[in-house]
Amino acid sequence: MQRTFLVLAVSVAALASFMTPTVEAASKKTEPAQCFRPARMVNWMSDDDRTLYVKLNTGAVFQVDLANDCPGLTTYRTMSFNPDFGEQICNGRAGRVISRSGAGPLACEIKSVRALTKDEAKALPDKQRP
Repeated sequence: MQRTFLVLAVSVAALASFMTPTVEAASKKTEPAQCFRPARMVNWMSDDDRTLYVKLNTGAVFQVDLANDCPGLTTYRTMSFNPDFGEQICNGRAGRVISRSGAGPLACEIKSVRALTKDEAKALPDKQRP
């Protein structure tokens, strides 16, 4: 009887350990992706030289924060992305914004990328809304 109980307890513990990652993985899938493909960008806006708001052809809006000021974003209004790995700009992955400056192209490191909710995107002031 004790052996049966022990086998049953071990089996329950084993099943619980298998189910825990599934629950965690399912909850992570509900978070919006923190990556985008620059090729899908239809518009962007910045009212300073450190934060960009990017709109994709899907309607999604992303906030891209730079590690330092990137002179030229607001002056020349030209910019492109240079992902270090693959074709996406992602939070936590190295990447750069290439801006035009008075001295030529300037590469500015990306600090973070965040998908805005629809409400956050609608609440952006006109000078920041892409």
